[in-house]
Amino acid sequence: MKKIFLLAACNLFLTTLSLAQPSPTVVKNDFLKNGVTAVDGIVINKEWYKDHYLWKASFRTTLPVKPEEVDGLKGVTMVRHVVAHYECGGATCSKTWSGLVYSEYKGINLPTPSTSELNELLKKEAAASPSSFFRSMSGKYGITEIGVHPTEPKFEWINPKKLSFNAWKKNNEEVSYTEVALVETPLLITLVRDGLKAPWKLGSAAEVREQLVEISRSKKTDAANSNMVSSSDAGAEAANKADIDKFKVPIPPKFTTAEAVATDAYTMLFNLSKEQYDYYFIMLMPPSMRCNNCKYTPNGNGAPKVKYVLETAYDGAGSFRDQYCLTPKFSMEGNAAYFKNKRGDSPDSYFMIDKVGEYFYINSASLRVSKDAATNAALKAVSCK
Repeated sequence: MKKIFLLAACNLFLTTLSLAQPSPTVVKNDFLKNGVTAVDGIVINKEWYKDHYLWKASFRTTLPVKPEEVDGLKGVTMVRHVVAHYECGGATCSKTWSGLVYSEYKGINLPTPSTSELNELLKKEAAASPSSFFRSMSGKYGITEIGVHPTEPKFEWINPKKLSFNAWKKNNEEVSYTEVALVETPLLITLVRDGLKAPWKLGSAAEVREQLVEISRSKKTDAANSNMVSSSDAGAEAANKADIDKFKVPIPPKFTTAEAVATDAYTMLFNLSKEQYDYYFIMLMPPSMRCNNCKYTPNGNGAPKVKYVLETAYDGAGSFRDQYCLTPKFSMEGNAAYFKNKRGDSPDSYFMIDKVGEYFYINSASLRVSKDAATNAALKAVSCK
């Protein structure tokens, strides 16, 4: 009889443990303070974190903004997107950590520049500083056209003195050693100003690469656009080619699908050494990430991306090979190929992919590789199905 009672008590205790989780009310009570007027959009999920499970709550908090903080505007609110971790034991849960994902102002109702004003500003900025609108330093062909979509600028106030909107540009990009393609690329433009009555200035321009469209293609004809590597890059290109031969680095093919180039970049992390992958990844990158007419030498934008991949995948207490399965399972979203480690941990790792002309390239990568020795050992022990 005593054994039955103990067994029932044990089952009840384990059931209580399994059912314990933070409720939306608990989350609201924890964050509905310090001026916060609302906590909404609460989503609670059980997730693996380092060496155990915890409950992760994602939600939004709203609080009014003092007029003096937003140049005298009234009725402005701040919406903060927050995540919080909860540890649960028995029937109770307690918050162990919280962090701000990002915040945004709401209720900023100010006049926005007209389309003609924006077009004039963009053309002026493009003429004065074309490198502001290019991903690399090789903007030698220049912008042929730039402007704002007449019906879809999609203005978004970041704060009263910072405004973003959608625009587009047309420029030529090298797609091979003999061809140049005219491409149209959407831009996300940020404007800044010193005060509410001050003129707008260009803050930044980011490219929305997944929507890049090739308009036309032409042969290179003039000497400046020939397939000759510049004298300043020729030495590095020759040295890198010699190392590729020395380390027996394979030359990647041309990839005609995003999945194909992502799969190749992934599987080669298992098949190549760090020294080999250094050069291989350079060859997977689009021409704009390499010096002009170079095959084996990254430019100032490409080099940090190669370095990040090498340090993340090969160095330290955590190895990509230990934490991921040889056969990748990708989910494609826009121009990104997402994949998970052996245990299916979130957030996902991904490759950002560019299509230039007919072919696909790896623009950059975000690899989630834990450098904690214990976590690496635990993942290494997980078998791949």
